[in-house]
Amino acid sequence: MKVDKADYGSFAEMPVTAYSESIPQTAPQIFVITPYYLESLDVLRRCHESVLAQQAEARLTHVMIADGHPREEIDGWDVLHIRLPKAHADNGNTPRAVGCVVAETNGAEFIAFLDADNWYYPDHLASMLNAMKETGASVACCWRDYYDPEGTKIDVVEADEMALGHVDTSCIMLSSAAFDVNQLWSRMPKILTPWCDRVVMTGIRHRRHMQCYTRQRTVAFTTIYSQHFEDLNLPLPPNAKRTPDEAMLAFLQSIEGVQQTVRRMGFWPLAI
Repeated sequence: MKVDKADYGSFAEMPVTAYSESIPQTAPQIFVITPYYLESLDVLRRCHESVLAQQAEARLTHVMIADGHPREEIDGWDVLHIRLPKAHADNGNTPRAVGCVVAETNGAEFIAFLDADNWYYPDHLASMLNAMKETGASVACCWRDYYDPEGTKIDVVEADEMALGHVDTSCIMLSSAAFDVNQLWSRMPKILTPWCDRVVMTGIRHRRHMQCYTRQRTVAFTTIYSQHFEDLNLPLPPNAKRTPDEAMLAFLQSIEGVQQTVRRMGFWPLAI
């Protein structure tokens, strides 16, 4: 902005440089999407505070979407709080889809995902941005550490994840070039929602979006999967669960499953 000498009483008062308020901010705009259901306020606060603690040079907006059970306390947090009137029982897919639409219409350049019972390490978003910048990829992925429901770290290793096959939802970040995959959160058949991250990653590969991997563990993941505890000879948590793999495979291998997935998403997940 040009400095007008007439505005100042002396040369000493004149600034070396003046900046116009109309100059746009250059820091990337990142939206973090978190669906929540019946998690405790402490768990939700841990999730949110991990977003606030990010060391990335970026404009961050945390979107928290209540899946039928809103917490009034969240209205006082530095978040964009969205309340859905009913729970959808689809592993958070409907709230994620809504959050992505809101992010895109509010100028998001990047969208990251963080499930309510998980949290980011402080360097998570910075490492994802750096990987995308260095490679030109439109999708960034990372690894995760595993914790039990009490917050104790446990020594889980998933071979598929280490081989860059499986990527958990909380370990994915998209640039705007890959926002077309966000429709998959609401388009996948409901029976496949326990595999939602696998379906979305298959969609990313089907649409030939370039992926990059930080190969860093920057997400803390709370597991209640029985297999993780059984492999380590640990007692099962009270709410332990198993993924209904056989039911989902049976659906995908049926004529109905092939027809539905191709019609709704444009691809058959088992073909990728």
